[in-house]
Amino acid sequence: MATPINTILSWFQTGDVPTETQFSNSWISFWHKDERIPIGSVEGLSGVIDEKTDRSVFDSHLTNTEAHNKTLAKIDGSNLTESYIESWRDRLRVSILPENVATVDRPGTIGSVFTKQQAADLFLSKDDYTNTDGTLKETQTSIRNPFVDTDTMTIFYTGESGIEQRGVADLTPFKNSILNAANAGYKGYLNTDTPAPTEVGLYKLLQLGNYPNLTPAEDSSGNPITIVAENGKINEAYFNGTVWNASEITLPQANNNIPLFNTLIFPVSAPTQTVYNNLIWQVKEGSLANIGDIPSESQSSKWLLIGESVTEKSERTIIVKNDNYTTNSYFTNTNVFSGFGFDFGIIKDFNQIIIKVGQIVGTSNPVTEVNIRICEGSYTGTELAKVTKSVTIAEGDIQDVSFDLPAIITNNANHNIWIEFWANGKTGLFKGNTSTAVNYRYKTVAMSYGDFNVQSSASEAQNFKFYIVAKKVINVDIIKNILIADEVLISDERPVKSSAVAKVTKKYDAVIVDGFQSESEAIIGNENINVQHSTFKGWGQLRGVLSNFNRIGFILRAFDQTMIPTEVRCIIRKNSNTGVIIFDQSKPISLELNVNKKVYFDLPESFVNTNNDEIFISFICNGMIALLGGQAQTDYDSAHSVKYTTSTTATELISTVTVPRYQMYVEVLRGTIVKQISDSESDRIAKLIGGFNAPDLLLTSRVWLYPGFQYNIFEPNVCIPEFGDNNFNYRLDFDSTIGKQGKRGFRLDPIPSSLTTNLNLTLLKGRRTLNAKAQLLLSAAVNNGDGLTRKACITGDSTVDHDNITQPLKAIFDNDLMNIEFIGTRGNPDTLHEGIAGAKIVDRYGPGIIRYKIDVTELTTPPEINSRYIQGVNEYNVDEVNMSGGNGYFSVSIVTGAEPLPSGTLSKKSGNGDLTITYLSMTIQPANKFYDPSVGKFSLEYYLTTTGQTLGNNDWFFWQIGINDVFGALTLPDAQARVEIMITQLNEMIANIHSYNSTIRIGIVVTFPPAGQDGFAANYGVKYMSELYIKTGLITWQKRLIQEYDNQTALNNRIYLISAHLNLDTVNNFPTVNEFVNSRSPIIQTIQSNGVHPSNTGYAQIADMYAGLIKYYA
Repeated sequence: MATPINTILSWFQTGDVPTETQFSNSWISFWHKDERIPIGSVEGLSGVIDEKTDRSVFDSHLTNTEAHNKTLAKIDGSNLTESYIESWRDRLRVSILPENVATVDRPGTIGSVFTKQQAADLFLSKDDYTNTDGTLKETQTSIRNPFVDTDTMTIFYTGESGIEQRGVADLTPFKNSILNAANAGYKGYLNTDTPAPTEVGLYKLLQLGNYPNLTPAEDSSGNPITIVAENGKINEAYFNGTVWNASEITLPQANNNIPLFNTLIFPVSAPTQTVYNNLIWQVKEGSLANIGDIPSESQSSKWLLIGESVTEKSERTIIVKNDNYTTNSYFTNTNVFSGFGFDFGIIKDFNQIIIKVGQIVGTSNPVTEVNIRICEGSYTGTELAKVTKSVTIAEGDIQDVSFDLPAIITNNANHNIWIEFWANGKTGLFKGNTSTAVNYRYKTVAMSYGDFNVQSSASEAQNFKFYIVAKKVINVDIIKNILIADEVLISDERPVKSSAVAKVTKKYDAVIVDGFQSESEAIIGNENINVQHSTFKGWGQLRGVLSNFNRIGFILRAFDQTMIPTEVRCIIRKNSNTGVIIFDQSKPISLELNVNKKVYFDLPESFVNTNNDEIFISFICNGMIALLGGQAQTDYDSAHSVKYTTSTTATELISTVTVPRYQMYVEVLRGTIVKQISDSESDRIAKLIGGFNAPDLLLTSRVWLYPGFQYNIFEPNVCIPEFGDNNFNYRLDFDSTIGKQGKRGFRLDPIPSSLTTNLNLTLLKGRRTLNAKAQLLLSAAVNNGDGLTRKACITGDSTVDHDNITQPLKAIFDNDLMNIEFIGTRGNPDTLHEGIAGAKIVDRYGPGIIRYKIDVTELTTPPEINSRYIQGVNEYNVDEVNMSGGNGYFSVSIVTGAEPLPSGTLSKKSGNGDLTITYLSMTIQPANKFYDPSVGKFSLEYYLTTTGQTLGNNDWFFWQIGINDVFGALTLPDAQARVEIMITQLNEMIANIHSYNSTIRIGIVVTFPPAGQDGFAANYGVKYMSELYIKTGLITWQKRLIQEYDNQTALNNRIYLISAHLNLDTVNNFPTVNEFVNSRSPIIQTIQSNGVHPSNTGYAQIADMYAGLIKYYA
C-alpha cells in the first residue's frame, strides 16, 4: 500500500532520522522501472481504448471493394457513369484532339508524318554521303538543281544505278565551323618561299605578302597577276593543273575601341561592334539590333560572334601597413568595451582597412555591426572616411573584418592617421605589432553608438595598438591566362591589334630600354667634391678640343634639402663660355640628398669637330648642386677655369671659381643605342631568384674630427645590406689623399689639425658600381677655442646615464685649451647629464614615464623586454635590460598599482625570465624634467628655470636617443611609422630650444650599431636577433636622421649630426666574458656579454666624435 507523499516528506525533514521501515515504505510507494503498470492503474486509459475501432473490422473494411463506391472511383473505373467520364475528360483536357498532333499511317487511316522507315527510304542519311572522317564520299553521281533554304540544302541527283533521287543536308554544323570545314578541304599550306605543288586542289596561304612561287597565276579575267595574301582575310590559291587563281574571304575586323553593350545607343546596325560577356560581337549585314536583342547564340540572326576579349578585370593589392597579430585584451564577458581608437602615425595611399573583431562567449551584447572611421591627426581631426559593416561572428571566434573605403586616402601632406573602430556590442582589443607608448581612446557599450568625437574616453599611454592591415586595392586590366599560356610565334606577322592589349602591355615597356654601348670614352676629372655649399646652380668648363662624340655625362649631387633639383640642362658651346651653341637640351632628374648620380645627354648625331674648336660644356639645374672633379696638377688660366652660376635661368656661365686648380667632372663618349634589360628589371629578376637590393650606405656628407685622435669607418657600420644578405657579397672602395683602407674599413690616424679634405666611398658588387658617396673631413686648429668655456646638456637613454659620455668627454677637454661645463640633474657634479635608462623620444616630448631601476645578481634567465612581473597587487612591465652573466640591472614601469619596494621579490606573470627575482636595491628613474605641465609639452625654458641652470649663446644641447623607440620593430613598415613620429617630436623640441635661444647648437648622435648575436643572447636569450634590429628598426632610424639633418639647411639652423655610428668598434669595444667553448672542451673563448651598451672604450670612441664637433665650432 502506498504511503501518502506528505507523510513521506515529514519523515525527511531537517534533523529527522528516518527508520528502516519508513525508508522501505517510501520506496515501495513508487513504481520501479522493471515493473509493468496495469492498464487499470492508469487513470482514464480503459475509456480511451474502448473508443478505438476493432482491428478485425478495420482489416475487413480495407479489402471490401464496395466500400465508398459512391464517392471514390475504382481502379478499373467500373463504377464511373457517362457523366463522370465526360467530367474526367474536361479536367484532363483530352476531350478534343489538338490540331497540331502528328499521326502516322495505320490500317484504314493515312497519317500526317512519315515513320522512321518511310523517312529512311525517302532521304539520305549522313552516312550515305560522308566518310567516317566527315569528308564527302566520291561517287559517280550527277547532282543537279540544289536548293538552299536557311539551314538546309536539298539535292536532286542521279545515283550510280541511274535512279533519280533527292537528298536533304543540314548545313548548321558547316555554318558554325566554316574554317574547320575549309581547312579540311585544303590540299596543303604554303609560305611565300614554298616550292609550288603540282597536285590539283585548293591551298591555304599562311604568310602575308607576294607569292612569286605560284606561277603562272591569273585573275578571273585571265590576266597575268602575282598572288598576294593580305591582312584581315582568309587567303587561298587554287591550282587547276595549269594555272593558279587567288581566292580570299574577308573577315570581320574588330575595332580598336569597342564599346560595351550597355553603352550602345539603340537601335544599332551593321557593322556596329560591341563587347558582351567578354566576347566581341558584330551586327549582321541587313539586321537591326535593339536593346532587347542580347548578343548570344539564340540571337544568331542579329549578332555575329567575331572574337574574344583578350583582357579581363582583376584586382591588384599593395600592402601599405601589415601588422602581426600578437594577443588580445578585455575579451571576456566581464568587460564593457565596444571600441578603441589610436594614432597610427603616417599611413599613405590606402583604400582598404582590415581589423580583428571578436565575439565574446556568453555575452548579452553580441556584435552584429562594426564601424570604422579615419581622421587626420586625432579623433577630432578632419574625417577622411567612415564605413559601417554587418558581421556574423560565432561566440569565441575572432574574425578579420575588411572595410573598403570610398576612395584612396593619399595623405600627401604626411599627417598622422587616427583610426577608430566600434561595434554595437562588446568586443576586445586585438593587439598588433608592439607599439611605442601612445595615448588612446575607447568606447563602452554604455556609451552613445556615435563616433568617438560624440562620446568616448581617453586612456593612459600603453605600448600597444589594435591589429590593423592597410591596403591599396586597385582594379587593373590583365591579359587572360588562356592567352598568356598559348604559344605566340615570333614569326607570326599578324599580331592582335587591340588597344586593350596595348594598354596592358604598356607597363612592360620599361623592361626593355634603350642602353648605350660605348665604343670610346674619355673621363676628365675625378669624383672628388670640390664645392658643396652656398647657392650654386650650374657649372661649366672649357674642356679642350673634343671630337667624334655623341654622349656627354656629368655627376649631379644635391646637398640642400630645400633645393633638390628636379631638372638639368646641358649646353655645349664652341671655344668659350659664350660661344656658339652646338647642343642644348633639358631633362627631368630624381636625386637623393648627398648621393652622387650620373646623368647623360645624347646628341642627335656624332659631333665631328672639323675645325678643332675647344668645347665648353655646362650643366645648369633648377636647384643647388655640388662641383665634382677634383683638382688638376697645375692652375688653369682664367678662360679654362671652372665657371658657375647661382641663377636657375642662366644660359651663360660668367663667374669664375676662386681656386684655379678646380676641374669639372665630365664624360665624353661615342657609341650606339642598343636594347637592353632595364636596371629595375634586372634587380627584380635578381630578387626572384634570391637576390637583394643594393645595401644602404650610411656615410654622412661631413664629419668633425678631434685633431690628434683616430677616426674609423668600419665597413659593417657604413654598409648595411638587406636582412638575410651580408657584407661579404660587396666591396667598399675608399679614396682620399689621406688615411688608409684596411681589412675592416677606413682609418685616419692621427687626425691632422685644420683638416678640410674629401673622402670618397664607392660600393661595388663584382666590378659593378652600386652606389657612391663622399664625406668632407673637417678638424679644427689645435688652438681653436683657447680660453673659452662652452656649456653642454647631453640628453638621452641608458647610453648617456652613469656618466657614460660626460666622463670621457670631460677627460678630453681637461687636456684642451678650451673648457666644457656640463649641466643636468643626474650624474656626478662635474659630469652632469640627463640620461635615463629606458628613455624614449616620446618620454622627452611628453610627461614621460617613471621607471624603476632594479639591481640584481646571479639571475639564471634575465627578464626580457615587455615581460610582466608582479609584487603583491602591483604589476610592472620590463622596459630595459642591461645585464651580463646574470648580473646588472633592468628597469620597469608601473602597469597597475604602486612602485616596487626598495628591496624584495618579483614574481613573473608573463614573458621570459626567472620565475622569481630577488633584488637588493631599487632606484627611481625620474620622469621628464623638461615637461612643462602648463603647455603640456617639452620646454627648455621650463627645465632651466626649475633646475636653476643656464644655457647661453653658442652653448650645446645634445640628443643621444632612439634605441628604445625602435628596438622592438619587427617589420620595416612598423619601423617607418615609428620614426616618422620620432622625427616630428624631435623637430618640435628642437624648435622649442631655438625659440629660447636661436644660437644654441644642436648635436644629434646617429644611433650607433649594437654588438653581435652573442651580446644579444646575453641580454635577451632567444627573443631578439642583432641582425634584425640592425636592418629593421635601427637602419630606418639612422636613414631618417641622415635624410632630415645631413644637409645645408640643418647646418644653417645650427643642427649637426654626430657620426658616432661610423667610429664605434662593435667587435672589440663591447663588454665581454670568458667561458668554455662548450661543456666538453677545456678551450676558453671570449664572447660579448651585452647587446646595445658599449664598454667604456666604446663610449670613449663615441665621446671622441662629440669632441671633434665641439672643438670645431668653439
